[in-house]
Amino acid sequence: MPTIDEMLKALVFFVLTVASFHTATAGIYKWVDENGQVHYGERPVGSAAERMQLDVRQPAAATEESSEEKTEQTAPAPAQPAAEEGEWVEAPLSRREKRQRCANARERLQNIESRGRLRVTDADGQVRRLTPKERDARIRQVRKDIRKYCR
Repeated sequence: MPTIDEMLKALVFFVLTVASFHTATAGIYKWVDENGQVHYGERPVGSAAERMQLDVRQPAAATEESSEEKTEQTAPAPAQPAAEEGEWVEAPLSRREKRQRCANARERLQNIESRGRLRVTDADGQVRRLTPKERDARIRQVRKDIRKYCR
């Protein structure tokens, strides 16, 4: 017969698992408005909104589990040095995932470069235009992603 402590631990584990599943299923959507501007948001707008695949990363502390609990997806690649406390470690990607991320990055670069000024929706739901400095930073980041995934 399980003790109250064991039952309480199991209940907390179950609640956290269900809560994390809900968080993981929350989506980011991409859509193009009538002016041809690309938008991203947490709620789909219009029937043409496309759900985006997110790059989910695990903190290094989450990978420091017992050897029985470690999974191949959250463990750092063997050639990588161990991360320090609080750093992010990216899980190794399959060839298919790399190809998909490469294609997504190239599409994002094309979208950014083909438009003049970009509009974004901030956390408060307000639409604003990116400054030239922010646009350049996004271009640099996307090019970095292309170098990383398109090898």
